[in-house]
Amino acid sequence: GRDDYKTAVMYQSAGLKKNFPSPEAFRAMMVRTYPEFAHFKSVTFGPAQSDATGAHLAILAAIIGQDGVKVRAVYLMVREAKAYRVEGVAGGAQLPLGNNGPSKDV
Repeated sequence: GRDDYKTAVMYQSAGLKKNFPSPEAFRAMMVRTYPEFAHFKSVTFGPAQSDATGAHLAILAAIIGQDGVKVRAVYLMVREAKAYRVEGVAGGAQLPLGNNGPSKDV
């Protein structure tokens, strides 16, 4: 939310970092591909669900962009050492018109 992509890349998995040569490259992709994520008004996270080993997590998210567009996504996390890092995001498509915000079940 602070447009601080240097800090954001600290939360990326090693695999995800390989896709972006710099924080500026990551920022450019986010603004182009996920504008609601890059400039959000609000975000609501649902419960995390892990695989049987706890090595991977999926976290549902409902995002409302500064433009009022509502999207849902799943943050895919991977455990690296003692912390979970963002491995990727699935989704991010606009919600149907008439949805007034994130539901409790995200």
